[in-house]
Amino acid sequence: MVLGRASDKDRIIATLPCTEPNIMQEHIRILPIFGFPGSGKTTLAQMVVNDTHSLQGYDFRVWVHVSTQLDFHTIGKSIICQVLGRGQEEINQSSSNVEGMEIIMKRLHKLLNGQKVLLVLDDLWEEDPIQLQLLKSMLTFLGDKMDVIVTTCNQAIARKICTVEPYRLNPLSDETCWEIIKKSIRFEVGEELEKIGRKIASKCWGVPSIAREYAGTLDSSRDAMKWDETMRRGIVSYVLSTFTLSYMRMPPDLRLCFAYYCQIFPSGDSIVKDDLVHHWIALHLIEPSEILSAEQIAEEHITWLQNMSFLQTAELDHACNTS
Repeated sequence: MVLGRASDKDRIIATLPCTEPNIMQEHIRILPIFGFPGSGKTTLAQMVVNDTHSLQGYDFRVWVHVSTQLDFHTIGKSIICQVLGRGQEEINQSSSNVEGMEIIMKRLHKLLNGQKVLLVLDDLWEEDPIQLQLLKSMLTFLGDKMDVIVTTCNQAIARKICTVEPYRLNPLSDETCWEIIKKSIRFEVGEELEKIGRKIASKCWGVPSIAREYAGTLDSSRDAMKWDETMRRGIVSYVLSTFTLSYMRMPPDLRLCFAYYCQIFPSGDSIVKDDLVHHWIALHLIEPSEILSAEQIAEEHITWLQNMSFLQTAELDHACNTS
């Protein structure tokens, strides 16, 4: 059972034209879901695709995992495999190894002509605007009866690939994180452990995978002192294990800034942007380059963290806070 995402699923499904049979679709719809790494974007997309009752209007539901390498041939052949109900190896045997993209596109266009298709492109990392435009053109060519859900950690990617407003997947509440932890533990939690457990839940950044990671550690002991030790150790190791791919794509100095930020500022805290920049520079986590000042580099780092949903602009005051 997935906790805390039912309303998100309902909102996504409500935007799909197949749930509104009286509306004629004239253009392909590309709806990105973006949010914090580990926040459950893939799980949410799976919940949508698996809701067969709501999605009866689709002839085909297709799932393609993209990840770091955007390969148009792989995407095209994967769609063909799933539509024909045949394996990738069988498709490869029936087509040339040097089969051009033009031939693949013709096969796809013939297969999908007049068909209502829901396509999920999961875990898109490609940032090159030219490649993203090519992907958009490829999807548009396949027909206006296709709806596409794209999951990505990067808001900038979501904005470049979308044809409708992207859907931000917000972090879970502390209460939901505690429910995940509690349901994952194989013994009944008493009052003392619950008090500590709720504090731990507040350190999960609203990320279900971090809550489950904590639960795996807490499940090994009923000792309140060990639970307290787990709480006080901090979350950097959990965060970095969950966000490995995002972390490895960071420039080296941004990795240091990110680790410092995770250690010092709890999830949900408001941070004055200028204060954060001054902290980074004072600790020599950022050094000026030949082209950019330390402040300019810090601004780039903050923009990157905002695009990845690690930071969000607060709607509070005139101090340019982030949180």
